[in-house]
Amino acid sequence: MSKAGFDVQTNVDSSKLELNKILKNFSKQSETSDVSMIYTTGHGVEVNGEIYLIPSDKLFVYKQAKLLKEAINLKRFGSSVKSKKINLVFYGGCRNNPFDN
Repeated sequence: MSKAGFDVQTNVDSSKLELNKILKNFSKQSETSDVSMIYTTGHGVEVNGEIYLIPSDKLFVYKQAKLLKEAINLKRFGSSVKSKKINLVFYGGCRNNPFDN
């Protein structure tokens, strides 16, 4: 992708702290771009219509209240793309609800 003029960053098994730092930096970089895209995948859950990505350091979240604190809402990814023309976010992960009885 670099040959086509795209700056590509790959991250695997990032912690919540790392993901937030990556998204902050990406957001700043995307402001000067014409196109920005995030593709993320991993373990996630959907609770009350909201999708949360579970960072690698928070894989075992057993209570819904803790989930809201430890996971990253997919909207956070969406708010990180700020290019001038096209902003894309792709999520390819599970979204079961472990709290649904």
